Amino acid sequence: MGKGSRLGKKRVLVCLALCSLLLCTTALSPVLATDFAPGGIALVSGTDGDGLRLRDGPSFAAATLAVMPEGAEVRVTGTATIDTEGNVWIPVSYGDLAGYALSDFLALSSDDDAPARAQQASGSSAATSLGVGVTAQVSGTDGQGLNVRQQPGYGATVLTVAPEGAAMLVIGGPQVDGQSITWWQVSYNGLVGWAQADYLRATSGESASPPPPLPGSPGATFRVYAHRLGLVGQVTANGHVIQENDRFVALPCACVLSSNGGNEYQVLIEYKGRSVVLPVWDVGPWNIDDNYWDPPEKRRWKGLPQGTPQAAAAYFSDYNHGRDGKGREVKSPAGIDIADGAFWHDLGMTESDWVTITFLWMVKAPAQLPAAPSGYEDVPTVNPGNRPPLDPVPAKDPSRYAYFPETGHNVPKLLMDYWSANGGWRVFGLPISEFFREVRVDGAVRFVQYFERAILTYDPAAPAAEAIQPVPIGYYTSAPADAWVPVAPFEDSAERWYFPESGHSLSFGFKQYWIDHGGQHTLGLPITEEYRVDLPDGRWYTAQLFEYGRLEWWPDQAGTGREITHGLLVVEMLREAGWLPPGPG
Repeated sequence: MGKGSRLGKKRVLVCLALCSLLLCTTALSPVLATDFAPGGIALVSGTDGDGLRLRDGPSFAAATLAVMPEGAEVRVTGTATIDTEGNVWIPVSYGDLAGYALSDFLALSSDDDAPARAQQASGSSAATSLGVGVTAQVSGTDGQGLNVRQQPGYGATVLTVAPEGAAMLVIGGPQVDGQSITWWQVSYNGLVGWAQADYLRATSGESASPPPPLPGSPGATFRVYAHRLGLVGQVTANGHVIQENDRFVALPCACVLSSNGGNEYQVLIEYKGRSVVLPVWDVGPWNIDDNYWDPPEKRRWKGLPQGTPQAAAAYFSDYNHGRDGKGREVKSPAGIDIADGAFWHDLGMTESDWVTITFLWMVKAPAQLPAAPSGYEDVPTVNPGNRPPLDPVPAKDPSRYAYFPETGHNVPKLLMDYWSANGGWRVFGLPISEFFREVRVDGAVRFVQYFERAILTYDPAAPAAEAIQPVPIGYYTSAPADAWVPVAPFEDSAERWYFPESGHSLSFGFKQYWIDHGGQHTLGLPITEEYRVDLPDGRWYTAQLFEYGRLEWWPDQAGTGREITHGLLVVEMLREAGWLPPGPG
């Protein structure tokens, strides 16, 4: 996000930022709007690394032309303009672009600025501890998040914004752009892009973010931006009158509202070494139907990963056009409100910040581990947060297993028959784990095996025809926000079908492939529309997500019989979680 957008509207915060600038900065002098003379040089300053938006007019409503990084030089091209809210805008040029910038975040340049600019351009010392294969954490963005870009450079398209504290895997780099800024190639939420090194911190295997859940399996602990509730004397959604030093939280879904004085739904909040358990007694912030703690296939807001509030996606990534469920512009990424007593005294918080939340109603211990299928009593058990059995192993008893030397994994015969009969390698891919017993955070236990393109589960207690089921991994995969938006119903034709169950369509080549390769049984329903994916090497493909996988159409393979493939979703998810090393390139 760039200054001169939501933050520029927060006049109090702007004043605080300017006061801090006046007290702490010696190289830059405080200036008035009249000091920005046409032809002069100004510096983007005081944005906490967030950057300043260059707009095509002197207004917050004007379109954004670019986000100019902290320390960037701009040339003043005219006299200041004051809008109806009293904001002062300076006409400037930045590179080949000309527009308007908010004066609050511009400072006059002087010769004394050169050392500071050189130090900034050289990148932070933390960047040197990063390397390919290292898990990095977004740090130092003042809660604004870090842009993940398509290419290394501020002019590149922003793919998404990773929030403060988010973990991502470094898979390439470093590269230094024309402004001497260092960038690393990263994998984050199913996207591959580039992030500025100044805002990445190597975690050395000890990420401050919760451990990632296993692919296709829900978690219960997430990093969420929190506000202080206030509102003393007002009445909560469950009828409680808010007291001066109260201790409860508000979550943005009425589906988890405890009774007045009750503890049916509670959360554990951790912040800088302190922790507290609090009941949910109110609904908010922003939404009343955002069950962001639930697995993505159960969420009301589609296309968002578990643990990401709708408001955070709207604020950082313009999800739902930057608005909440009531159509209001989202001005904060908050996913929880904390009553004053807990905020100030229990947690020691002084301002809104990122906290770690465990949704306690989702955490259950299994009553007992179910018995393994007959003949497979030696299967390993994996508890929440533990690494699955991904390392290659020797071949096992051939009467019970089929061995794949390509990956070094064994598939039990009870899964192998299903794998062979329903598309084999083309649909499911090769095995990339052993068969194991997975204990989920909600207490459920299942027998599971990972393949490159799918996850298969086995239930010994189910009827034979229903014992093997694919996991709906499509819901756990990233796609552009617009692709998740349901389309208006229409009459089916030979070229295009509509699926009212998911609100999405299936067209042309993908439709015929879906029919020819098992249809809903193998791939499930379509859950997005088609979308285009551009790769760093210049190639591209058209993709569409289904409940159990992703279809890809590659134009450079047209006519070969290999133009439509299944995406390697499980491999991508395991790499993203840090369970597998990054792939080539």
